Order: sequence, then C-alpha cells, then structure tokens
Amino acid sequence: MSEVRPSSARRWLPWGAGVLGIGTFVTGAAIFATRTDHLSNIARLSGLRRPPELRNELADARSPYLRSAAQQPVAWQQWGPEAFELAARLDRPIWLDIGAIWCHWCHVMDRESYEDPEIAALINEGFVPVKVDRDERPDIDGRYQAAHAALTGQGGGWPLTMFLTPDGRPFAGGTYFPPDSRGGLPGLRQVAPQIATVYREQHQDVLQVAQQVQNHLAQLGAGESAAGSLEPAVVQAVTERVGSAFDKEFGGFGASPGPKFPGSEAIRLALARGFLTESEPLRVAALETLRAYARSGLRDYVNGGFYRYSTNRELTVPHFEKMDYVQSELLRAYLDAFRMTGDSLFASVARDIMRYVDSTLSDRVNGGFYAHQDADISLDDDGSYYTWSVTQIEAAATTAERAGALRLFYGIEEQGEMREDPRQNVLREVRSPAAVARELGMPESHALALLESGRSALLAARQQGPAPLVEQTKFTNRNAMMISAYLEAHESLGDEEARDFALKSLDYLLGNAVESDGSVLHATADGESYVPGFMADYANLGNALLQAYMVSGRGAYLDVAQKVMERAVTLFWDDARGGFFDRQAEPDAPALLVDRKKDFIDAPLPGDNAVAATVLEKLYLLTSGDHWQRRAEETLAAFAAAAAQMGTGAATYALALDLHLNKPAQTVVIGGRDDPRTEALARAAWRTYRPGRLVAVYDPGTLSLEELPPAVAGAARVFGSDPTPRAYVCVGQTCAPPTTSPTDVAVLVRDYGRVGPR
Repeated sequence: MSEVRPSSARRWLPWGAGVLGIGTFVTGAAIFATRTDHLSNIARLSGLRRPPELRNELADARSPYLRSAAQQPVAWQQWGPEAFELAARLDRPIWLDIGAIWCHWCHVMDRESYEDPEIAALINEGFVPVKVDRDERPDIDGRYQAAHAALTGQGGGWPLTMFLTPDGRPFAGGTYFPPDSRGGLPGLRQVAPQIATVYREQHQDVLQVAQQVQNHLAQLGAGESAAGSLEPAVVQAVTERVGSAFDKEFGGFGASPGPKFPGSEAIRLALARGFLTESEPLRVAALETLRAYARSGLRDYVNGGFYRYSTNRELTVPHFEKMDYVQSELLRAYLDAFRMTGDSLFASVARDIMRYVDSTLSDRVNGGFYAHQDADISLDDDGSYYTWSVTQIEAAATTAERAGALRLFYGIEEQGEMREDPRQNVLREVRSPAAVARELGMPESHALALLESGRSALLAARQQGPAPLVEQTKFTNRNAMMISAYLEAHESLGDEEARDFALKSLDYLLGNAVESDGSVLHATADGESYVPGFMADYANLGNALLQAYMVSGRGAYLDVAQKVMERAVTLFWDDARGGFFDRQAEPDAPALLVDRKKDFIDAPLPGDNAVAATVLEKLYLLTSGDHWQRRAEETLAAFAAAAAQMGTGAATYALALDLHLNKPAQTVVIGGRDDPRTEALARAAWRTYRPGRLVAVYDPGTLSLEELPPAVAGAARVFGSDPTPRAYVCVGQTCAPPTTSPTDVAVLVRDYGRVGPR
C-alpha cells in the first residue's frame, strides 16, 4: 500500500465513478447524484444555528504525527470513546483522517487544507474530526482501508479520508483531496458541505450504506481465513505462484508498471524452497532479485539501507522514506543468501543495512530501534536530500577525477529521473567498477579507491545540511523483527556488536513494554509504553525471545517467550475456528473494531498468524511441549485453504507450514561458553544455510541436563562429565552421533535428515 499522489487519486474517490460499490452491491448512487445543485452552497451551513465550538485535542497526544497537527485550526480529536460520544451527542458524522508522519501527501493535505481557517471552519461546523496515526493504530488503519476498498472498488493509501456515522461505520471515503476541485478531483470546500448535507438530509440512506459496508467486511474477513488440510501441496502452490511472479527483466516480483515493494518474505521462501527442492529457477529468482536491489534505486548508497518501495517496475525511482521493517526483513534475506552462497556481495549489503540502522535508527544509549526516517526535509522538495545533480556531485567530490568516476558508476546525467526537478538523479549502479576503470583508463584498484572515497565525500556533503526527521517511537513488533535480524547477523557474520545491541534492545523492551503477566504494549515513546499490544507484537516478540535464548543460552528468555505466547492465547485465540485475532476483544469498541480479524498475509509486514505458528513450532522443538505443537497445527490449519490460493502474500505462512511438515535441523552445542572449541562448533552451525535450522548453545556449568531438549539430554548423558565441547545435530527425535568437528557440524546441519533431492 502506498501514498496517493494527486495525479492518481481520482480512481480512489467514489465521486469519480458516481457510485459506491460494495461487493456485488451497487449502492449510494442516489446519495451523491441528487444533491449536486446545492451541495457546495456554504451559506446553507453558515445560516444554521451555530453549533457548539470544538477545540483541537492533539497537544497531549503521544504520537509525534498527531502532535504535529495540534496547532491546526481543525478541531482534531484523538480516537477514543470521548470522540464517538461527542459525535453521537451532536449527531454529526465523523471526519476520519488516517496518516503517518513519514507520509508526504499527508503533510501536503495538512498544509493545503487543514491549516486553512475557512476549510477548518467547514469541518468543525459539520463534523467531529478525528485524526489517527496509522503506525500507532494499525488495527484502525487496516479496517478503514478495507472499507475504502469496499466503497470504491479500489485500493487505498495515505492520507485516508473516511466519513463515518457516530458509531464508527463508514459511508463514504477517499484519500487525498485538494482544497478546491481540480483535475477531476473534488475539493474539500465542496466535499465538506456535501457530506454534511447528505448525512442530515438522507440519513437513512447513509445508515443503510454504512451497514452494508460493515456486513461486507465481516463476510470478507471470514473468507480470508478459510481452513484446510496441512499438506505439502499448499507450500508448493504458494511457491509456484511466487516463482511465476518473478520479474526476470528487472528483479523483484510482478511486472506491473509499479509500485514494486521489496517482498523480502517471498525472497526468503524462494531461497528456502530452491534449496530444499534443488530448484534452480527459484534460487535464481531470489538471488537475482537481491542482486538487482543491491544495484537499484531502492538502495541508499550514501547512508546505507533501503527505501520503502520503488514507484516503478524498473527500480529506478523510489519512495524515499526508510522504514525499520524494510531494513530488518531485507537484512534477513541478504543474510540467508550469504549463508547459502558464500557470495561476499550479500554480506556487504547486509553490513551496509546495519551501517544505516546503527547510525540513524538506533537508540544507542537505551537500546531499541526507531521506526523510520522521512522522505523529505520539507514539503517543497521531491526527495532532494537523497538525490543528486551533476553540479552537486562535482561540488561534493572536490576533484574532477572522483566526480567522473561517481558519475559513471551511478549514472549521473544532466537530465535525471525526478519529475519535480529533472536535474536530480537517483543513485544506482549502472556500471561495474571494472567498467568505470576501463572508461577512465585506469587500474580497477584505483577506480575502486575513487568510488570509496567518493561515497565518503557524498556522505560528508549530505551531513552538512538538515536531515529528514527520524520518528523515534519504538514499536514492539518492529523492534522485535530488528532484534531477530541483528541476532541473525551475529550468527552469519560473527558480528558481536550486533548481538550485544540486539540483546540490549530486547532487555529494553522487556523492561518497558512487557508486563509481569506477559501482556505486551505496542508503542514506546519518551520512555513510556502505551497502546495495548496487537497479536503482531506478541508473535514477533516471542520470535525474538527464542532467538535470543538460543544465541545467549539465558533460560529467562525462554521463560518469557512462553509467558508471552500463553498470554497471546488468552487474549487473541479464536476458540471456534482456530488462529489468532489481530486485537483484543473490546465489546464496546466502535463498529469496525468489534469484528476482529485474523491476519496471515504479508502486507507488508509478515502475517501475524504465520509468525505465531513459527514461534509455536519453535517452542515445541525447544521444550518438547506437545501443546505448543497442537496450537501451531491449529493455527496453520485455520488458513490453509486461503493460503493455497495466494502467492507472495502467503510467503511467511508457507515457510511456517514447511517448518511444521518437515522438521528442521536442530543443533545443540554443549560446552563452556569461554571455550574457543564451543564457539567454533556454534559458528559452523550458525553459518550453514538450511531453512528453519535452530542452533542453541548450552554451557553445562549453568544448565542441567533436565533443561535440554529430551533427545539431546539423552545423548548428552552418555558422555557424563566429559568436558570436551561437542555438537548434536537432530531432526525430530533422531540425532546424529555427536561430533567435535566444526566441518562435520556444517555438513550435518546442511544435510542430516533432509527429505527430497540433495
């Protein structure tokens, strides 16, 4: 889902089509077709009895996005019972605006319209305006995006502008609106009185549409979680769709003009199934996509990291915001590729992602990861912080030779790619260092030195000016994803600093966002955690805790993981049909939130239930608790029929189902943590690629045999008090003979107990 540019917004608006399509229904046409002779007559509203004045209530909001609108003349309310009670008491529709601080067009709409006193007066007099931060409340955003699709038959985006009955049911909506009608788009000066008049004078029609929308969304949610049998054919069906979506020309998935999102989970699925089935086309799809991303406009070569998505199929012009979850999931994909191939390119890109995260998205003092960095410095630039003109390259490089090498390598031309300022170029690798050397008539080593010093010069130049805002809220689910990725970086690259900061960040979450009964909070800002956690928070935190337990050997992490997942079952489990709901039950919630959803689709974050099933399966493997495996099986079964019909969106689900059907290699290294032989055995297992493989290190000086998985404990007893570090590689209940050889460990992790071709 992307931001909405004005040029593309027409298709999102119900007025563009003249009807509101709800599933197979076509309703609401009369609402908008019969009042056009006077809907923009502002005098009608101003002549009414003056309503009570509202005031802007965002100054005390925790969200920086909401606080940024605290000085607007629109009387914004925070989402909550007070706002809905106010709307019911005044009998007014709710004007719902959903956006994010990183959303460029949200800020454009703020400046053009919501900071305009005349437009603000129209909104304040006819509505109860409510503003929502979509990162803080993804549950609200997801439901009203779906409602927008039901009303218009089209996808949504941000800003999202929805019109609700006082109990929260949507009856009309759009995305970006200009202040005045232009380019076929209705302006807010016309829309505000139009909707207010419709609500008053065609009230029963409005309620009918709102009820149809709610009914449609409830039916849609039931269909999205269709249950089925847990068969290898489900994994195969998803994998085939992922493979067929591979863009052989440009990399990535999908051949539409754009946008193109990274699809990290689909990459990891293609790698996994390519390895397990020895499918060269799947391997090629995944590895070539990662290579394409590494040289594309998606990558920030100066600061490191990747942008949120490409606006086009060719991967040349991105949307420049940089999200924590994009970094974490691409980091995991590049680490997988490095372990599979040993190609240093993938390790280099992984380190470059961490260079950016370490410098910009990390709270190095307290621990934890910040949410994202904006695309723009101001509303008047078009990614200018991240793009370069020929003049800027020449000035930053300081020497003609260095500038020449940079221009050749990154394709810097007088005519760039940016629509608003054609002089600006998006950096992307268009030539190899060897090709640059040939064109400049110099040794490749000298060209490489020029490019390396040139990148440093560009970074120094960029740092001289202001940088786009970094949103410092720490979202639990996304922090947990980054923690898991950093622990994998320790395993794959031997990066001890990544491990130490990951554990520090995890401890920060446990100290701030996790309560004694295992309840989790979603967001932490200024040292205070708030918003009851969503299933995504519980599932991803559980995954990070298990990863930390295996890396560190600290039993407390395993204990908390079990407590968190037990609490998740209590709060989110669907006793009737299996699977986890996205949010806690709230009988008094506004209309759309009463109907809880069960997410398993990667859109774009990994699906809640897919991650939860993975965690439950790992808990079974690490504790031998049969109840965890039963819960994993019930979770997976709740979505099997739906997943079988999907492609890239079901990638994490397919990985989870594959883990369940084909037990992974489970390596246990027993030895003193300070013994270099223990480290060598663990490193050999960590750096070997096999999908789903688990590696845990146990120090016999701190753990008893009873704390080991049963199969390992039984084998370990044979050796009694022998202090020699050794590794056990097991699949299911069967273990290979223990070994003290790192070389043997690598072979066993890769091949022991594998089913299928090798």
